[in-house]
Amino acid sequence: MTRRRMKLGAALVASLCAVALFAAPAANASHTLVLGQVSTQRDGASVGGRTGSVACPGTSCSVSVPLGGRDYRKFLRATGDNSVTVSVPVGSEVSNIVNIATSGPWSVRISAVLTDSNFATVDNDHGVPVSVTVSAVRQ
Repeated sequence: MTRRRMKLGAALVASLCAVALFAAPAANASHTLVLGQVSTQRDGASVGGRTGSVACPGTSCSVSVPLGGRDYRKFLRATGDNSVTVSVPVGSEVSNIVNIATSGPWSVRISAVLTDSNFATVDNDHGVPVSVTVSAVRQ
């Protein structure tokens, strides 16, 4: 992967996180999409990341995130599997962020965000946590 593509991937993840943190949810809106996010970090700085999305208005979803070879291997080493389940609490738009250290200075961050069809973030209004399985798929 070229340095430029890595920077673009990191910028995409950063912008989606910013949207997740600062976008105001519509009143009484329910989510229609789930974004799964995987970020590879070195010494705490993002060096790669991708996002996958899936239609999911319910309380249990699976989303695939396409990763390049290096990031896919880091994900497998960190998790011991190709998927991790995260939970979006009631009243929140973002799941718990799973941060797993791998070898040396590397770590992998995994999270999920609830959005409407326009990719505006929305709170979980189901009354129960939304369970999201984020699966890494080698690109």
